[in-house]
Amino acid sequence: MAKGRVSLLAVLSIVAALTGAARGADSDAGTRPLATLEAALGRALPSLLDRYRVPGASIAVLHRGRVAWEHAAGVADRRSRLALSPEASFQVASLSKPVAALGVLLLAEEGRIDLDRPVWDYIESWRPPPSPYDLDGVTARRLLSHRGGVGLHGYPGVVPEQPLPTLLASLGGETAGAGRVELVSEPGARALYSSGGYTILQLLIEESSGEPFASFMARRVLGPLGMTRSSFEPGGAVAAAATGHGWWGGPLPAYRFREQASSGLRSTAGDLARFLTVLSSPEAQAAVGISAAMVESMLRPPEGGGYALGFAVEPPPTRLPTGQPVPPLHIVSLTGANRGFRSILAVAPDRGDGFVALTNSDRALAMTSDLLCVWGRWVSDVELASCWAEGRRRGTLLAVAGMIGLGVLMDGCAFVERLRRARIEPRPRWAPGPRHGWTGWPRASFSIVLLAGWWLFWYSDEVAIRREGIAHFVPASSLPPTFFWLTAVVSAWCLLGIARWLVVARPDRRGAAG
Repeated sequence: MAKGRVSLLAVLSIVAALTGAARGADSDAGTRPLATLEAALGRALPSLLDRYRVPGASIAVLHRGRVAWEHAAGVADRRSRLALSPEASFQVASLSKPVAALGVLLLAEEGRIDLDRPVWDYIESWRPPPSPYDLDGVTARRLLSHRGGVGLHGYPGVVPEQPLPTLLASLGGETAGAGRVELVSEPGARALYSSGGYTILQLLIEESSGEPFASFMARRVLGPLGMTRSSFEPGGAVAAAATGHGWWGGPLPAYRFREQASSGLRSTAGDLARFLTVLSSPEAQAAVGISAAMVESMLRPPEGGGYALGFAVEPPPTRLPTGQPVPPLHIVSLTGANRGFRSILAVAPDRGDGFVALTNSDRALAMTSDLLCVWGRWVSDVELASCWAEGRRRGTLLAVAGMIGLGVLMDGCAFVERLRRARIEPRPRWAPGPRHGWTGWPRASFSIVLLAGWWLFWYSDEVAIRREGIAHFVPASSLPPTFFWLTAVVSAWCLLGIARWLVVARPDRRGAAG
């Protein structure tokens, strides 16, 4: 009987331990079930498409190291109204960088390169222009984490009709207006986001592997991870492609990139989620031939700062609004922006949870952030630091617009009251007609110039064309949606100034008749 009780207690202890472990695993993946996230994203996506006037979006969710959910909404092309499917491919822009980073780490895993030696030990065909900075300080690890001191933030791409430059020509400055790759600061001194650094890494892969970058990545990364709808080839055949759309809704050309490692991957949300499995799944790591230790080095900033190898590091919140401490959660993320496309990904590798969102519009920057915040609240139970910062940025713009708008409203009411009094109290015949004061003409001219300049600079590509030769880039596409309210009040203030001038300039027929 005693033995039976002991056995029963042992069984109950084992069951309790297993139940606790299962609960612990569930809590590690968020306090709510995955179905809650799927429902939240499914509800949010159509409304966000309508709110931001984005044609279509595709999203995928990684859960416990596997692709758990894929979903698409909207249209692939606004003209054809073809429904968007999860199999449609997008230009993923800078989300190319972590995929390319994995290729560099595979070379390091095999001993072909050393991440901490100068990259020039492996590159023979090109050197950056002379500079006062230490050329030997440029290592693969620093380039991967944007600490190599290399400039050139991003690439615009070239239109399909234009031939692509060679990789060496791109490094030398044939970049459709973006400039050449060069050292602009001391390597290792600070983090400086650089797409040019990843173009150097692309050359490093080609010279170290002895094959073109796109074929190396297809053989070593895309194929083993099952990313069958992805390609780094500028003209390669991939899944039915979504069309990029500009700020005003029109379709844009399918820009091509010689700078494949930084900007040239075309993929689907599901394929990018499959790539993220390598960060937490031993099976995916074995498939590509990378060790868990190398993956761990990929996810940690090597010299401090905000960038790991291919990813940005999400600053974790430390306390709830109530003051209660929050367990630390390691999240890496990245955003991408090619003309006509906006994308975002994030992953909590310790939990095997991740998220990818791809869109086909320049208007979708805020939308991708909103979708990320939905996932972030699910995976961490608190608002992500980047979501908090974005909310503050939007709120600040709205507050500034509100203060200026209040002044414009008060000035406009005074102007209307003045017009009303002038209509009720006609001017005597002998009184001189109204004239512009010495400030009238400059004020009207300033209003006209500010109004035209504001809209031309923020909402057209004229400035980008004249300054850099880059068409179809509207600067407002890089700003929060609340910037529109600042535009509205500035425009109202300018129109009010022009109206004042026109009223004074209007001939007084009653005086003329007298």
